Amino acid sequence: MVEKIENRLQFLITISIFFPFVLYSFFKEVDETEKSASGMLLKASTLVAAYLVSYLVFLVADKYISEKWIRYLNILVLLGIASFIFPIWFTSWLGTTTTGYQTLLVTSALGLQTGMPIVILISEITFGFFGSKIK
Repeated sequence: MVEKIENRLQFLITISIFFPFVLYSFFKEVDETEKSASGMLLKASTLVAAYLVSYLVFLVADKYISEKWIRYLNILVLLGIASFIFPIWFTSWLGTTTTGYQTLLVTSALGLQTGMPIVILISEITFGFFGSKIK
């Protein structure tokens, strides 16, 4: 199971490398300014750093995480992968025609996707270094 999580974290890093360019293209498609589109590109690039840190923490903490917490961590990593589906799907499907409801969906999906590396990282630290104290 540890190897699966490690592979999935590597996959998350790969997705997060390409994701900012999807958002950049979307912002250019909806006629945002270059400054706004570039700003979003830089902000979305922080996902790469967050998942890299998460991966490094997992490599250090995996020896200390119990099997019970490994299963929970596996679910969180799968949710992290799933969190990319909706933003990519919404931005490519919506194009320039967005309603208020669709904008809310995209914003919610991006919020979930932005929060996932933080949740995974906190869980790795908690389960890895304090997991034996958590029942």
